[in-house]
Parts: sequence; C-alpha cells; structure tokens
Amino acid sequence: MINENYIPYGTDYLQENFNFHNIFEQGNDNEQNIDIYDDIDLSSKYYDPETFCSEFKENKNLSVLSLNVQSLSAKFSSLLDLISFWKQKGVIFDIICLQETFNIPVPSLFSIPNYHDIIYKTRSNFAGGGVAIFVHSSLKFSILNEYSIFKEKIIESLFIEIEFYNKKKIILGNVYRSPSQGLGEISTTDQMNIFLEHMQGIIDSIGESNKKAVLVGDFNLNLLNYNSHNITKEFANMLFSAGFLQLISNPTRVGSHNNSISLIDHICSNDIRDQMLSGIITTYLSDHFATYHFIDLQINISPPQKNYFIKGIFRY
Repeated sequence: MINENYIPYGTDYLQENFNFHNIFEQGNDNEQNIDIYDDIDLSSKYYDPETFCSEFKENKNLSVLSLNVQSLSAKFSSLLDLISFWKQKGVIFDIICLQETFNIPVPSLFSIPNYHDIIYKTRSNFAGGGVAIFVHSSLKFSILNEYSIFKEKIIESLFIEIEFYNKKKIILGNVYRSPSQGLGEISTTDQMNIFLEHMQGIIDSIGESNKKAVLVGDFNLNLLNYNSHNITKEFANMLFSAGFLQLISNPTRVGSHNNSISLIDHICSNDIRDQMLSGIITTYLSDHFATYHFIDLQINISPPQKNYFIKGIFRY
C-alpha cells in the first residue's frame, strides 16, 4: 500500500505528461485515419475520494468502480469504510469490481449492506489472483458463464449481464491477467497468446450478439507503452477493431519504490456516446488507484451522423 501523500509527480503532472489517447493518436498518424477520440467528449480525470463526491453526488447514471484490491480479506474493513464515507457524501456505486481478491474462504463474511451476495472466482492451485463483483440490491443481473473464463495465471474473469428498468441490457466483464512469468510447461509467450485468444473469442462473441459491453480490470498491459511494446499494441488494437474504446487515459499505478508509472487498470466500452465519463480515484487500499465509469442508461436510438475509420474501427 502506498502512503496517501505519496504521488511523486502529482496528479496534474501525470495527467499532462502521460496520456494514452495522445500516444494512440501519435501511433496512428495516417492521413486516411481520423482519430475517433477527437469527436468524443472523454473525461478521464483524477479525483481524491472526497472531491469525487463533490463532483458526482448528483449523477444519476449507473456507476461502476473497479480496483485491484490485493487481498479482499486484508482490505475489506477499509473498503467498507470507504463505501460508508461515499454513502454519507451522497455517492453509491452500483457495481464494484475487484481484482486480486486472493482466497475467499467464507463468502458470507464479505457482505456489504444493500448489495447482493458477493459473486467471485478464486484460484485453487496457486496463491493470489481472483476476481469478485458486488452488485447493488436494486439491480437485476445474471452471471454469464460462457464469457467467465477462469484459467489461473492466464485469464481470470467474471462476466454479468445487467437488466435495467427500461429493458436495456449491458454486459459487464471483470478481468484480471497476471504478469506473464511462465506457467510450468507453458512459456511466457504462450501464456500471453492464450490470453489474447480468449479475449478475442469473448469480444467476437459479444460483437456477434450485438450487445453493449463494458470491460474493466487489471490487465497488466501498460497502455503507455502502446508504441514500444508489440503485445500491448496488439491487445489495444484488437479491442479497437471490435469497437471498444479505452476510456482511461492516465496512469493508474505509481510505484513507491522505483517511481514506475503505468496504465494497467483499464476500462473499455463498445457503448459509444458523444460524451463518456470515466476516470481515476486516488484511493489507497492498494498500490493501484481505483477507476470508475458512468454508464448512460438511455437507449441510444439516434440516427447515424458520421462515419469514422481507424484500422478497422467503424463508428456511426
């Protein structure tokens, strides 16, 4: 866990100097391509927990929080305190997605008032890892087992489908990918390739179903290295080509020991609107900041207005 006062460069510096959307535009500098980000109002700012409340306590859209918690057992009391603090300030997250939950031996011990029972997947053969989701009791949802692929240290995921009062449905996927370090007879290269194959299958299936989806999680792929790391570029382009936009543009993890800066906690969506509201909350439950996204519950029925093309991405 990093010290609350330890952000060595300050969030203003991080926001101004480390921006994935700018990096992506530079990496796709082609006259035949139009940067889709130029035509969408994307808010991806830093907020501390209190300022976040002041800014968004009147928000009426569905709210999603994502965090690599690095042991739910160790951090659950602090997580409850944070949720209680937000509630007192008028902010209630509808869905809370956690990565690296580690072992959850007694699920009933992890109960949050006014939320459904925890849904989770944890490892059986290795320590660490795991994913979990808390869904507010006011929401109706179902678990999507066909998408919830869980292969330890390769891809650990949990997908749900939420149905709203207006019959709109949206898929939410919570994903954790361990850093590739080899796995027995599986090399680091194969470990990554298997992950990419599973992700490709998931997003292809979502696309074939013509459903809207939001993917969140710790992917351990630093989007700030888009132009210098081929696997990261392949992963990002795979999502772009399926119509998913990366919504978090600034660093989500700042190492206290070696001053490392990375954007490995992603949120991406194929439910593209003219304005999309996502960002980063400087929580200190672990050495990852939390990320958030607000989902517009209005059904998008506006007629096509423009065509954009970026390496196989169409937007109407």
